[in-house]
Amino acid sequence: MKNTKTKKIFFALLALMVSSSLLFLNPQTTLADLTSLSLSPITGGPYKAGGTFSVNIWAKTGGIQVDTIRASLTFPANLLEAQSVSLGSIYSAPSGGNYIDNNRGAIYWGAGAYGGTAADTAFATIIFKAKSAGTANVSFNADSLMISAGQAVPF
Repeated sequence: MKNTKTKKIFFALLALMVSSSLLFLNPQTTLADLTSLSLSPITGGPYKAGGTFSVNIWAKTGGIQVDTIRASLTFPANLLEAQSVSLGSIYSAPSGGNYIDNNRGAIYWGAGAYGGTAADTAFATIIFKAKSAGTANVSFNADSLMISAGQAVPF
């Protein structure tokens, strides 16, 4: 019995040392290198005026238990109109204060995951309508957040 317990402790410590050392293989690796919010598809179109298309917001957690995400995005209001935002299956508890402002070209959308998740996952899907011809860039603002146990996760 003692040998089994000793082996379990040994393997648990070994696994911890190996996983911790992976971060130190590249001394430049930071938590911000492992976590991100991104859009997919990155490019698309062309889309005709009046046509709709979807953009997914992806959350890469870097193995951190993230319980809340706030995505703050901008888009050219003269070219695009945000029709809707739908949450993914994991971050399904909407936060207060969510909005789409098509006059300013802004989306501010947040939600939580019950118990959090360390999985990389789709946070939400935005449906846009093309208003006119042109190249439209949708981008995250600096006030976008990933939160773990009340603390901001750098990305």
